[in-house]
Amino acid sequence: MMSWKGILAAITIAFFGLIAVMIWNTARMPSTRIDAELPDEEIEKRVSSIDGTEVATHLAEAVRFRTISSDTQLPNKAESFPAFHDWLESTYPDAHAVMERERVNELSLLYRWPGRSDCKPIGFISHLDVVPVEEESIEDWTHPPFAGAVADGYVWGRGSVDTKSNLVMTMEAVERLADDGFTPSCDVYLLFGHDEETGGSEGAGAMSRILTEQGIHFDWVLDESGGGSIHTDGSSKWAQITLSQRGYVTFELTATGVGGHSAVPLRPNAILGLSRALMRLSNSSMPGGLEGLALEMVKARVQRRSYLERLLVANTWITKPVVEWIIESMPGGAAILRTTHSPTVIEGGKKDNVLPKTARALVNFRVHPRDDIEFVRRWVRETIDDDSIKVSVYQERAFEAPPATDSSAPQVTRFKEVIGAVYGPIDPLIPGFGLAASDARHYAPIADALLKFEPVVIREGDALNPHDTNERLPIDSLARGVVFYQRLIERQE
Repeated sequence: MMSWKGILAAITIAFFGLIAVMIWNTARMPSTRIDAELPDEEIEKRVSSIDGTEVATHLAEAVRFRTISSDTQLPNKAESFPAFHDWLESTYPDAHAVMERERVNELSLLYRWPGRSDCKPIGFISHLDVVPVEEESIEDWTHPPFAGAVADGYVWGRGSVDTKSNLVMTMEAVERLADDGFTPSCDVYLLFGHDEETGGSEGAGAMSRILTEQGIHFDWVLDESGGGSIHTDGSSKWAQITLSQRGYVTFELTATGVGGHSAVPLRPNAILGLSRALMRLSNSSMPGGLEGLALEMVKARVQRRSYLERLLVANTWITKPVVEWIIESMPGGAAILRTTHSPTVIEGGKKDNVLPKTARALVNFRVHPRDDIEFVRRWVRETIDDDSIKVSVYQERAFEAPPATDSSAPQVTRFKEVIGAVYGPIDPLIPGFGLAASDARHYAPIADALLKFEPVVIREGDALNPHDTNERLPIDSLARGVVFYQRLIERQE
């Protein structure tokens, strides 16, 4: 029988052995740094040859087109979108001379730049529409939201970030390459939808269907990331390339009960039944955990954090519950771990002294890539545990999460090389787990890789405010952003 001293010695050895393993794992945690040299002379010459003020002027002009769409406001078919189409054609004549252009559902634009060979094409996704500006917020804007002001180092206005900046920089890149007599190796597509802000079914969805019928399959497509992708503190840069996005579904919950006068209260009734169902959902979380791309993202993010944080994340084989608890306690952290849900609409009675026969609520789910909508529906049904509550998909806007792009895919490797060539060292480059959906999802069936990245540099403490008051884009990001798109087009293979 082992003595107490022997037991204590064994525990001590095990403890220090565990610490040694954790330290070793932390030291071996792979880096996602882009070990690039500073941009070479040819890149810097290109950047300096582009007048950033001229590009800013073009972006400001694009902002002035009120191409608004929302669930309650249809696109302005008669004026803004066709006028924006005409502006693109007149502003970028060389680009339009080398590309074929097709209007899809009148308002979206599908461009094809024929390449020299039959290799897989690439696609640049953007959208022409913008979200509305709330009337009560207009006085809070430094410059009117559709004035397209160029001031204080920024282009101000709705759409300057989301996402007419990407659209303008892409067109600037094609214009300059076309003017130089360049022809791409493979076909290049520009895919500009008109209804991304309302789901994209008539824009990107329709263009994807057309391309599918034509047998087109992309090597990769590039879409917005929801704001600038490159961050700097003045001495170093880090960036994120988003490789996944979540699905979307809203369930309608309908409760029924006996109506009547409130002076004779009845139990159960529709409002109480619905309230009980909503509380059960609110008090429950869908199964989840830190794995796959989400774990890769967290490992990359902590490379700039404290040693303790790196130690915890490098050893999730033993620290996983702690790491997940920390992530869950952060704003938006739960979305990294699991499908999330929020009640968004509730309707019941019409009169204060009448018990309604029905009550309904809408609960919106953002579906984690590990789940599917049917799994979510079953979870809702089981969690509510009340057969009197009807559960149905609300409208037809539901969509599954597209497959995540592997961070080691060759398309990602080539993309990193272009980032390094144009921006120099990046430490780290984070493989991102996207929390929001975009038009890229419509092209998932016809693309080998979905990439989301915006060549916009955000300084420490700065805010671009997409969808918010004082949306604005830094002018000094534009010239290098144009060169970034040029290099992507040139380096297809």
